[in-house]
Amino acid sequence: MKNAKLKLLGVLMVLVLLMSACGSKGSDLVGTWATDMIHGAEMAFSFESNGKCSITMDGESFTGKYTVKGDQVTMTMEGEDEDEDNVFTYKVDGDELTISTTGIDTVLTKK
Repeated sequence: MKNAKLKLLGVLMVLVLLMSACGSKGSDLVGTWATDMIHGAEMAFSFESNGKCSITMDGESFTGKYTVKGDQVTMTMEGEDEDEDNVFTYKVDGDELTISTTGIDTVLTKK
């Protein structure tokens, strides 16, 4: 059941990105970032300085770990296979985090 939820989360993350037209480099990523999805639901990404991360979507949370290499962040959520990492290009500008995948940008605001 948890694996199905994680797969659904992955699909939903991709849909959100499509609908939106841990080194020192990653320290600017630390914090909680959120965006509103369709119908007012909120999605939030949290990144801790110890390499742990979480995604909260519509009241449901998933935890995992992340690494940063250059301008890419790789998230591995608990219960996912090692080959099912979620890789995004990211950029922090003030209180905005832009994550990009397949050329689609999603902007999140720091909470």
